[in-house]
Amino acid sequence: MTGAICESMRKAALGTVWSGHDVRDPVDEADAVAIEKAMRKLSDFHRLILHWFYIERARPEVICRKLSIKARPSSEFDSQFLAAQEAIECIIAL
Repeated sequence: MTGAICESMRKAALGTVWSGHDVRDPVDEADAVAIEKAMRKLSDFHRLILHWFYIERARPEVICRKLSIKARPSSEFDSQFLAAQEAIECIIAL
C-alpha cells in the first residue's frame, strides 16, 4: 500500500497523473464565469455534491458518507446528484 501511495505522489510531483483535463485544453471563459456564478446561488448541499464529484473526484460512496446520504439503494445518490445537476442547469438557463 505504501508503495502505491509513494508512486502516486511521485507521478503527481512529475505532473504525469492524468486528471481528465489537460492544462492545454481551451477554457470557455464565458461558460466558466456562468458556472462560477451559478455555484454561488446553489444550496450548500447541491454545491457540496457537485464539488465532491467534479472537483475532488470522490466516488459516490465517499460522497454519501461525507454528506450523510443513504448509500443504499444507490438510486438515493443518483437522485440527489441529478437534483444538483438540474439545479445548476436551471440557474445557468436564467
